[in-house]
Amino acid sequence: MIVNTEGPAGAQIMLVGECPGADEDQTGKPFVGAAGRTLNYLLQQAGISRHSCLVTNVARERPPGNNISLYFTDKQCTSPRPELAAWIQQLKDEIALHQPNAIVALGRTALWALTGETSITTMRGYLLKTSFGAGTKVIPTFHPQAVNYDWKLHFACIMDLRKALKHSAFHDFVPDSRRLHSSPSYSEFIAYLIHCRNEDLAIAVDIETCQPGAHVSILGIADSPTSAYSFEILHGHSPIYSPDMEANLWAEIGKTLHNCRTIMHNGSYDAAVLMHHTGIYCKRFFFDTMIAAHVCWPETPRSLGYCSSICLDVPPWKHTSQSLPTLYNAADAANTYGIYEV
Repeated sequence: MIVNTEGPAGAQIMLVGECPGADEDQTGKPFVGAAGRTLNYLLQQAGISRHSCLVTNVARERPPGNNISLYFTDKQCTSPRPELAAWIQQLKDEIALHQPNAIVALGRTALWALTGETSITTMRGYLLKTSFGAGTKVIPTFHPQAVNYDWKLHFACIMDLRKALKHSAFHDFVPDSRRLHSSPSYSEFIAYLIHCRNEDLAIAVDIETCQPGAHVSILGIADSPTSAYSFEILHGHSPIYSPDMEANLWAEIGKTLHNCRTIMHNGSYDAAVLMHHTGIYCKRFFFDTMIAAHVCWPETPRSLGYCSSICLDVPPWKHTSQSLPTLYNAADAANTYGIYEV
């Protein structure tokens, strides 16, 4: 049976799942089975009325054996068969017609159909744009059936839905206003270090290390959630600067980290590495966002990426560690500061 979109025309939130299940196939309504009951609970916990939302699926008909891959021509499930392509176009038309302010992609298939991305674990909780060109905000989260299989996912889903509720109040996509300086010159970075300690700023610190040996290869410092500098010290295991220049650099870093109040995520590692390899003691290290996350939400993951997806409205970046290491490090520092403020 064809299961079409349900909900009010003026809805500000649209919920998009994968495909109808057995109960949906019998009733002709989306999300009325076990996954639907879980979705109702998650929405209630997030402060959202289901009756105020548009509810739909990417595929409008239950696939044979409930196997969504049968609607694709490839194993990666990125090349849709004609019937699925038609349903995606129908979804696109409905988004253009109703213009919801926020779309929640429930699971991997909805994420792919709406944005072209394929990793729900990487993109979950972050603000994305639709690939349809409409500019509507997409917040990916786990499918309710995945929550049924693994209940510890429910907290992230509730927080993602709360983020969707917040962003449903306005239509425009919020641009990334952070200033991430990923390639400052030697003199620019020294000047920034002096500025931070002269102004007695609280700073977030993050390091990247090369293995084996855990030598500091990149150092990132943020003086706010929107401003961070990242400086590369080693390229691979090779020093970039002369011994005198590097000695001067570490002396300036040491003065700043000794004098400034410092924030870190898993600072027991970063501070210990700095002390072990450079003799720098972060005397005023006063806040660890990983410990704070453990205190606030003891049963959830505490990685920087996870905490950022819960607390911040920033684009995903954790998948860029190899391709853009200094920009990645600057984002680490800025987002650590943002989490600290939350």
